[in-house]
Amino acid sequence: MATERWFESAPDGEAPQYQCRARRLFGERQTVTERIVDRTVLEIHSAMKRRHTATPSPIMTVPEGAEYLRIHQSTVYRLIRRNQLPCFKIGSDYRFDRDAIEKWVANRQVKG
Repeated sequence: MATERWFESAPDGEAPQYQCRARRLFGERQTVTERIVDRTVLEIHSAMKRRHTATPSPIMTVPEGAEYLRIHQSTVYRLIRRNQLPCFKIGSDYRFDRDAIEKWVANRQVKG
């Protein structure tokens, strides 16, 4: 018998349950592989939930800054090179203070 796998829907905010249909129907024990898959699915779900509920960090990396400003990363580096974007370095990596970026954006808005 082929075993069909699916994600069972769960109440809002809870992890979906990954089940092996044949094992569920016949009450058989899960194999080691199925238990590993179950555990991995739960870990991924909890990690995704933490990421979306966490408060945003006041410090952003170049990719995060580019996403925040909705511009390409190469544009971020160009603005840094021209000293037009407020940033600081940690080692060889650039970082941005969210408040400084928000002030920078507010100062650049066109008055009309």
